[in-house]
Amino acid sequence: MAVFSLEVWRFFILFIIGTAEQAEGMSFFLWMAVGALAASLVLYLVFVGLYSLLLRLFWTKPPQWVHFRDWKMVLYGFVVTTLAILASAITFASFLKAIPVGDSVVATIQRRDGLNEEQVIERLFGRCHDSKKRWLE
Repeated sequence: MAVFSLEVWRFFILFIIGTAEQAEGMSFFLWMAVGALAASLVLYLVFVGLYSLLLRLFWTKPPQWVHFRDWKMVLYGFVVTTLAILASAITFASFLKAIPVGDSVVATIQRRDGLNEEQVIERLFGRCHDSKKRWLE
């Protein structure tokens, strides 16, 4: 679910950036954000259903604190989870813009800096041996 929620914010941020730059075809990113939000909600509800099913299967009379009180609380949990992932998306917003759609992070860094896979992994995990180079310059 977190992956879909991160994609919601990724596509929404790309939509906002593209709209601010007055680029064409930005409605695609908005629809992708809506689609990712719907997929995230469906997956969240599947997990809630599995949790409720497992409670009934393994516990004859579970305590009240492990039950969902009502569907408002289930939807509230979804909204809180999706908004909590916004912090991660904001952290990576500028980096997301630099990655071409459909390309991987590693491939983008390799092409831009002329590095091999091992050097890219070292940079991603902060093990840059050259003290004059900054992390991902």
